[in-house]
Amino acid sequence: MSDEGQERPKGLFASLKALGDSLISAIQTRLEILSVELQEEKWRLVELLVLTAAAIFFSVVALVVLTITIVMLVGEDARPYVLLAFSVLYLLAAIVSFRGIRDRLKNRPMPFAGTIAELKKDRECLKSRN
Repeated sequence: MSDEGQERPKGLFASLKALGDSLISAIQTRLEILSVELQEEKWRLVELLVLTAAAIFFSVVALVVLTITIVMLVGEDARPYVLLAFSVLYLLAAIVSFRGIRDRLKNRPMPFAGTIAELKKDRECLKSRN
């Protein structure tokens, strides 16, 4: 009977060790997923900033050249009206652009969706065992 008493603590210790190992493994996996998603979010942000800066720069250059060209082609008496029309056109384009940016930022996928989904699965698995 004393042999059985000594084996039980070993079994209990082994079970706790296995449980701890499983817990650490699960945490490690979730942190790895989080790390990958964080890296992806960083690259998406950098890409978005670079593309936005390039689009703004080339759009401004094109609009300035086009505006100057058209203003120079019309007669002197019509130039103020043409400049006013271009100003209104550019203002409307800016409003549409800002709304598009706002909508895109609002409707983007939730960051770290994979990590959150895995944590939800873990919680459901633990709840089902109880």
